Amino acid sequence: MMKVRQSNLFQVAVISGLIVGVLAAIAASLNAYLASGLTPDRVFRFVASGAFGQRAYTGGYSMVWLGLLFHFIIALSWTLLFFISFPKMKLL
Repeated sequence: MMKVRQSNLFQVAVISGLIVGVLAAIAASLNAYLASGLTPDRVFRFVASGAFGQRAYTGGYSMVWLGLLFHFIIALSWTLLFFISFPKMKLL
């Protein structure tokens, strides 16, 4: 297996996490619109409601931006977890 420097691995993981975040945001927005006619701001208000409850639906666009931020934090976290755990998985 090829050895990769730790800083380079972290950079690749962050770039991958950002790509995952963008694609997941597009997929969630499209799915919500096609299934229920919901706009992307409602999707990200829903994400923000995990932290802010019902205030996320009545707050301004700051709640949409916070929901988007939370979405990317989650996407980056899962991607970093995968990058850390993948080399340790013998099955894969």
